[in-house]
Amino acid sequence: AKRGDLLIVDESIYEPLRTGVTLSRATVKHFRHNDMDHLENILKHQAEMDSKLHRKNADRRKFIVVEGLYKHSGTLANLTKIMDLKRKFSYRLII
Repeated sequence: AKRGDLLIVDESIYEPLRTGVTLSRATVKHFRHNDMDHLENILKHQAEMDSKLHRKNADRRKFIVVEGLYKHSGTLANLTKIMDLKRKFSYRLII
């Protein structure tokens, strides 16, 4: 990711990933750990904002950032639901 990109990030990502997200200088929004409803709400809100600002999907790259297996908690990402949301809102996925 780079400046101008949008990253929607699980708040429980591992520290090295968090550092990379910060250093990318992209716009970053966090969702509660493994909370797919919260993620969907953020994606809907962002789609509304993009519409109000007349942004097209091609205007900037958009990513959802999760871990497959979270190191600190041992939980698994709900990849089925994340893939559905990724397709619905035209995001790229970083695992």
